[in-house]
Amino acid sequence: MRKYHIKRIGIAILLTFYFFMLTPIMQGEKPFSTSADYFALILAIIVGVLASLFIFDERIKKEYEQDKVEKDERYLKNRAIFNFYFIVALGLVIPVVFAFMSISDMEQLSLIFLAKSFIFVSLAYTILLEIVKKKA
Repeated sequence: MRKYHIKRIGIAILLTFYFFMLTPIMQGEKPFSTSADYFALILAIIVGVLASLFIFDERIKKEYEQDKVEKDERYLKNRAIFNFYFIVALGLVIPVVFAFMSISDMEQLSLIFLAKSFIFVSLAYTILLEIVKKKA
């Protein structure tokens, strides 16, 4: 169980850090431009870690049970196939998007567009991976 607590702490820290990095970029500002941003980040990390340890204790137990099921070879095989096709699809879609952007006279990409695209692709990947998990 200790492994799952450490995993939960790591996820909370990473997600909070990514949130504090990407949110200002999407708003057209620089991340961590003031010392208040650092204070808010540290406070959010502390709250997130404490919440993940005490509030989601039952979920950690559920993840422990799910981990036993996920070791199933069929799930691992389906996940590997999904990862392959997801990467191939990204490889096919990205040049088409760049070509479309070039045709529409967009000469440069903004950080806001890249941050939103990263969030969209990450959410799509997570949702599709959950669908694959439920089908297995």
